[in-house]
Amino acid sequence: MADTYEFYLTQAAAAGRAAEQAGLENVRINYQRAEKVWLGLADKAQSVAVARATREAAVQTRPVAAAADQAEPCEV
Repeated sequence: MADTYEFYLTQAAAAGRAAEQAGLENVRINYQRAEKVWLGLADKAQSVAVARATREAAVQTRPVAAAADQAEPCEV
């Protein structure tokens, strides 16, 4: 995920720099719009990663004994 997040931030920075250097207003607006979208994608990627980590941590800390208690006893 970090690679994707970093990629989005890199793209946003590049679009921001291009917007600053654009000579035409419509080109500048397009780059500013692109920068905003890249930053939104970065935020979304980060929130998805946090949610995934939280979910995985909850699964790992779930008691194994609870699953064993619910299992049917085996007859030998």
